[in-house]
Order: sequence, then structure tokens, then C-alpha cells
Amino acid sequence: MVHADEAFHETLARLAGNQTLYTMLCSIDEHIRIIRTNDFLTPRRISQTYRQHRGILLAVRKGDPDLAVERLSAHIQESQSFVREAAARALTRILARDTEQGAPISASAGAGKERS
Repeated sequence: MVHADEAFHETLARLAGNQTLYTMLCSIDEHIRIIRTNDFLTPRRISQTYRQHRGILLAVRKGDPDLAVERLSAHIQESQSFVREAAARALTRILARDTEQGAPISASAGAGKERS
């Protein structure tokens, strides 16, 4: 799913005729792919992404760049929010588990040290 989402966004950038944007987006995708996988954890989120992509495409096909930009911006903001929330939930679970095991983690704990 992540690769399909990347292809959608990269195709939009390429079709916009902005080679710099396309190149930068491809590079960014390679660096954040592991994080973006958190955007597709539930069937509901996958369905939302599909509907958002469809809305963006419809605006492009209608020749309404303002609407396309509005929908694309909303889509990106929602995706960022979803990933942020998923990451926060994961960190909370990790910290709770470590605390239960008697090994609370602090920001400086183990900094610069290798784990054995």
C-alpha cells in the first residue's frame, strides 16, 4: 500500500511538470517509507486514503487546481496527524511495558552506550 501511495504522489508531481519536486519527493519517500507504513494500519485508514486520492484526481480532471491543492493539503495533514498519533500510541505502549518490567527509560539513559 505504501508503494501505491508513493506512486500516486510521485505521479502528481511528475505530471505537474516539476522535475525538482518529483526528484525531492522520491528522495523523501525513500527516507520516510518506514514511518509512512504507519499510515496504512487499518482498513478504515486505507479506505480514507483511497477516497482522498480519488477526490484529488477528480479536482485535477475537472481542471480545478485550487480544489486539488486544497484536497491534497488536507490529505497530507490528515496522514501526518494519523502517523503522529500512531507513533505516540506505540511509544506509550513501549514505555508502559518497560516501566512494568522495572526498567524505566529516560531521555539520557544509555545515551552513547552500546546495549549488550
